[in-house]
Amino acid sequence: MARLTCKKKLQKELRDLLASPPPHIPLVTVAEDDICDFFALIEGPDGSLYEGGWYIAKLRFPVRPLRAQCVLRTLSRASCDHRTTIPFARRR
Repeated sequence: MARLTCKKKLQKELRDLLASPPPHIPLVTVAEDDICDFFALIEGPDGSLYEGGWYIAKLRFPVRPLRAQCVLRTLSRASCDHRTTIPFARRR
């Protein structure tokens, strides 16, 4: 039951993200075999240390959202402190 509730909620969230993407996140997709795994392409915000950079992140949502937290991992190449968002590519 929890898995079905999670799936419906995440499907709604994905529809909303695709219909109206948040600033600096032009692409969101999910794993083909598990809707709990979201992937996002994130552009570094203007005026920040990450300006001009692109970052890939994986968000793992729990099946039981009230009992666990979402896990966020950067999948970009490591070239700075891994505890922060890691640059993937720079615009020229």
